[in-house]
Amino acid sequence: LRLKAGYKRLAEKYHALEALPDGTLGNAFFHFYQDRGFAFPGEKHCLGEIVTKHDALHILSGCNTDAPGEINVAGVEAGMVGSGVGYEFLMETLALFQDGIDFEHSSKFGITVREDSLDPDTLMLNIRKGMDMSTNIFAADWDFWAATRRQLDELRSECGVNGADGSILPTVPLPPPSEN
Repeated sequence: LRLKAGYKRLAEKYHALEALPDGTLGNAFFHFYQDRGFAFPGEKHCLGEIVTKHDALHILSGCNTDAPGEINVAGVEAGMVGSGVGYEFLMETLALFQDGIDFEHSSKFGITVREDSLDPDTLMLNIRKGMDMSTNIFAADWDFWAATRRQLDELRSECGVNGADGSILPTVPLPPPSEN
């Protein structure tokens, strides 16, 4: 019973982001989840808080959540992190959305494997976008909750994110689930 109450409080914390002013990371984050039908951390079927910074990077970098967008945000991550871990994640993402290789766990998380989603020129621009960033938002000292109250333009400038603007990414239609 105590655990369920903790989950409810966590979900309420994410839902409260809706009340933040337009143009803040928090308000954009709320709408990013709501518009896509994503479960917030603490809700049933959520991916947990482990993806919070990844999803914040979608918003900050302007990379959407369709297959090409996932490849591109993985490119930003690889450039931003600048270590083997970032590039390993990029390779796994390419396997999922370019080569159609399912690592079994993908479907458990609602990921639909796709093929031929790579635009090499756009990926290279996004790797460069990540390399140009002055802040690694995956670092332990980057505070997502403090950032939620900040205007996106200020955060992008402070973090060195170039080539992204606006606060709300358009939703993308989800492909039908694979029958495999």
